[in-house]
Amino acid sequence: MAFTYGWRKSELLGLRVRQVNVATREVRLDPGTTKNDDGREVKMSSKVRDLLAACCAGKQPNDYVLTRVDKYGHHHPVKDFRKEWKKLTTKAELPGLYLHDFRRSAAKALRRAGVPESVVMAIGGWKTPAMFRRYAIVSSADQEAAIAQLEQAREQSNLKVALIEGENEAGAHGAVARKPQ
Repeated sequence: MAFTYGWRKSELLGLRVRQVNVATREVRLDPGTTKNDDGREVKMSSKVRDLLAACCAGKQPNDYVLTRVDKYGHHHPVKDFRKEWKKLTTKAELPGLYLHDFRRSAAKALRRAGVPESVVMAIGGWKTPAMFRRYAIVSSADQEAAIAQLEQAREQSNLKVALIEGENEAGAHGAVARKPQ
């Protein structure tokens, strides 16, 4: 969920089963439970739905979604996972990756997918465009794609200009301009 929505660690760890509706594919962060105190509601991706359904199975509405099971089979809310995170990122050969980095990843991925900035801001909980832009870093791939789009637009524009000039020139000499096939 951090990677998909850009949610903060505290928003994830505080999530209760009652805030997850697998049937409607909605997850709700209650007002007062987020950094800016605003509530949020988002639709779940298929992957998030499957993972949350498994996390919520057999739990009561006020139980935490993210829990650990002790040796007696009791569920306890996850309060910290730094050790496990370090093990995971080391094993994945991504040392130095922080969960908070996923806020940036989510913002970039959503924007690259064509999601309007206002919607990305609502999903991730950014209140101002300035704050959102701090996370929505433009990558070299984004810049490369922009230049390719520019070149394509210029080529199309130059072709149109050449066709128009060709028609004008042909018309000035009394010849009939032919349309390109």
